[in-house]
Amino acid sequence: GLAVLEATLCKDVDRETRKPVGASDAFRARDGRIWCFMKLSGGANRKVRTVWHLGERTHPGIWLKAGAYGAETWRTWAYKNIDETMAGAGRVEIVDEKGLVLHTMPVRIAP
Repeated sequence: GLAVLEATLCKDVDRETRKPVGASDAFRARDGRIWCFMKLSGGANRKVRTVWHLGERTHPGIWLKAGAYGAETWRTWAYKNIDETMAGAGRVEIVDEKGLVLHTMPVRIAP
């Protein structure tokens, strides 16, 4: 089945190497954006999305392709724009189409 092999919160994703840049679980609101890099397996014809629990709000992300036939693993990424209203401790979840939480990562945003 669909599994998260790697998940990293970071400041950017290098599009050439398809690797996370500036991995961390702590960011500043002035960073403006947090990326969630994912490496998945078993995702042919499946989708995932990130759900960002930041500040007092929940922000569901867009659905992302989780794999393709013939590909053992699949890398994808999503981002969330951040600001001071999201300061504090939060979490980021990677969920499948049925709402099953596949992976959770803590995150902290400083104002």
